[in-house]
Amino acid sequence: MSANFTSSRRVASSSALRSLPLAVLPAVLLSLLLAVPAGCAKRDLAEVEPKARKVLLIGVDGFDYEMMKPLFDAGQLKKLAELRTRGILVPLLGEQATLDPYSVGLDPAESFTTIATGLPPTKTGSGDNKADIVRGHGVRDLTVPVVQGYERAPVTSAHRQAPNFWDVLSAVGVKCAITNWPATWPSEPLDGYLVTDRFFLEKLNLGPFGPAGRVDLPTIDPAFRQHGQHLTWPADLADRHAGELAAALNGKLPPIFDAMKRLQSIATDAPTLRNLKQLEQSLRTDFAAKQSLQALLKADPSIQFAACSLDSFDVACHLFWMNIQPDGWLRHASPAMRAKVPADFKKFADVIPMAAIALDAMVRELCDAMGPDTTVLLVTDHALMPELELSNRDFNLNRLFEEVGLLKRLPDGSIDWAQTTCFDRTTWPTHFIRHVSINFAGEWPQGWIPKPTAQERAVRWREIQQKLVSLPIDRNWRDANGGVHNSLFWDVKMGEEDSHFIIFSTLPAETQVTFPDGKVLGLNTLFPLRYTYAKHTRAGDKMGMLLLSYPGEQGDAYGKRGVPMGKGGGRSYQIAPLVLGLYGIPLPDARDEATPTADFLYWMLDVREAQEMALKPRVESYEALVRFADPQSPLGAHRARMREYVQSLRYSFDSMASLTAIDLGPGGAAAGSAPGDDASGAVSDQADDGR
Repeated sequence: MSANFTSSRRVASSSALRSLPLAVLPAVLLSLLLAVPAGCAKRDLAEVEPKARKVLLIGVDGFDYEMMKPLFDAGQLKKLAELRTRGILVPLLGEQATLDPYSVGLDPAESFTTIATGLPPTKTGSGDNKADIVRGHGVRDLTVPVVQGYERAPVTSAHRQAPNFWDVLSAVGVKCAITNWPATWPSEPLDGYLVTDRFFLEKLNLGPFGPAGRVDLPTIDPAFRQHGQHLTWPADLADRHAGELAAALNGKLPPIFDAMKRLQSIATDAPTLRNLKQLEQSLRTDFAAKQSLQALLKADPSIQFAACSLDSFDVACHLFWMNIQPDGWLRHASPAMRAKVPADFKKFADVIPMAAIALDAMVRELCDAMGPDTTVLLVTDHALMPELELSNRDFNLNRLFEEVGLLKRLPDGSIDWAQTTCFDRTTWPTHFIRHVSINFAGEWPQGWIPKPTAQERAVRWREIQQKLVSLPIDRNWRDANGGVHNSLFWDVKMGEEDSHFIIFSTLPAETQVTFPDGKVLGLNTLFPLRYTYAKHTRAGDKMGMLLLSYPGEQGDAYGKRGVPMGKGGGRSYQIAPLVLGLYGIPLPDARDEATPTADFLYWMLDVREAQEMALKPRVESYEALVRFADPQSPLGAHRARMREYVQSLRYSFDSMASLTAIDLGPGGAAAGSAPGDDASGAVSDQADDGR
C-alpha cells in the first residue's frame, strides 16, 4: 500500500496515567474526557500510535437479542450467546425516520453511514449558537434523483460529506477490510481492502436492488443498479475476488438454502412464495459478503480491523413475522387484514428462527477468520415490531392517475411519458405523503406540456388537485377539528414545482372510490396491501442495540459488568468514536465532530483504556487530518474525481426537501402520528365498522 494513505511516523503512547494515584482518577476522569487538559497541545494523527488489537464490526440489520431469547435458551445461537456473555449489550436509541415522519423506520444507507461517520444524517443544533451545531454526513435516503430523468439511483459514497472512521484508521496505519457496507461505491482509498456494496450487484447480481429486489425498498431501473468501475479498493481486486465468490456460491451452501428451496416447493400462496424468493436473494447476498470478508482475512493475516453488514435477518422478520406471531392478524377487525394470513402459514413458522441460526453461523465464521484475540462489535440499527396497520399499503398514486386519464401506459406496462400529464415520484411505497410532478417540457426528458409561467403552473395544479380531491368515497371520516370528509385525501400542498398529496391512510380496506365514468374501485385495488408483517420501532424507542465483546479474561469480566447504573443507552453516531477509541485514537477537538461521546466511551471501553484516553490531548479534526475534502490530498483528489464520475452517470446531488417539513396545517398530525391517529383525526364510526 502506498505511503500516501498511511502514516509513516509512530511515537509511544503516553504513560502519564501511570504516575497518578488510582484513587485520584475517578474524581477527575469525566472532566478530562470532556475537555483537553490545560497546557496540552493538539496532536496530529501521525503522532498517534494505534493499539495492536484486532476489531471486527458486524452490522446486522434488524436483529434483536430479546426477540430471539427462546433460541438462545435452546442453545441454538451459540456464537451470539458466547459474544453476549463476554461483553456489554447496550440499547441504541433511534434517530428520526427517513423522509416520511410516520414511516416504519430507518433507511439502511442513512443509518449505517451514521455508524461509519459518527455524525447524524443532517445538521443539528441551533444556528444562533455555533457551538451547538453538529454537521451531518448528508446521506438521507437509499436513493437519489437522476438528473433530467424519471428514475432514481442508489445513493453513493460521493454523496457522503464526512470521512468514515476507517479513513482515520488508515491514516494511523491500521490495515482494514470492509465488505458490503451501504453507500461505499465508488470505492475510496484506504490502507487495506474495500469491497463495495455495488460490487455484489455488478459481479454477482446480488443485493437489495438485484433481480428479486426487496418488497420494502424502492424499485431501481436496471440502468442504475450496476456500474463496472471502482467496485473495490484496490481496483484489481474486483475480478479475482468475483471469481472466488462465484465459485463459493456455486459450491456447497449452508443448510438454510436447501430449506429455502423446500419451502418454496410447498408454498401455495403467491405472496409467501415471492417473500421466500426475496429472502433467498438476501441470504445469498449475506453469504457472499461473509465469504468476501472471510477470504480477505484468510489471505492477509495483517488485517487489524474488519467490517461487513448483513441484511437477511431483517428481511426474514419483515416478511415472516406473522408466521411466528399470527394472533394480531387472525383476530384483526378488518377482513382484509385477516385475509393476509394464508391457510398454510404454520408451515413457515421456522423461517425467522432459521435465518437467526444462519446469522449465528456467519458470525461464527467471521470471528474464527479474524482470530481468537478479536474484540467484536455487533450493531443493529433498529428493532422490529408487528405491522398490523391498514396503512401498510403501496400508496403510489399512478394507478389512480390512470383511472382519471392523467397517466398512460404502453402495452408492456411501462409509462407512456409522451401522454402522461403527472406522475408520482415518491421513493418509498408506504409513504402516505406523495410527491407528484407535472410532465412539463424542459423539466423532464419527455415532458410535453408547455413550460408554464408561475400563474399557469398554479392553474394546472389546481385542475389536477380538484380532479383528485373531488373523487367521492363511500364513507365519511372526521378530522381533528370535527370536519367531515369523504375524500381519499387528508390535505394537498402545492410547492413551487410540485405538489404533495397526503392520503388519509387509515381508511378501511372496504372503502370504494367512484370515478367520473361510473367505475367503482376498492381501496385494495388502488392501494394494494403490502405483504410485509413487521416494521421498525418508532424513533425515540429502542431502535437497535450494540454489543461490545472482548476476548479472553477481559471479556469474561466485562460480561459481568453490564450497563452502568443510570445509563439508558447509546446512539448510533457514538459507534465510530468507540471503534477509534479501541485503538487509542483520541476524540477530535472540532465541535462539529465531537458529538456527545466522551461519557459513552468511558463506560463502554475498558476502564484502563478510558483512563488513558482521558489524559491524551485531542486531535484537531478527523476531517482535516485525513484531508477528506482537500483536493490536494490523495483522498480528497480521489473523491473529487469520483464525484465527477458519479455526476457523469446522471446521479443528482440536489437534495430534495424533506417531506417532514410539510406544514400539515390546523389539526395536522404531530410528528410520529399518522392521519387517523388521535393526534390528527379519527375515522368515523361509519367507517370504523366498514359500512
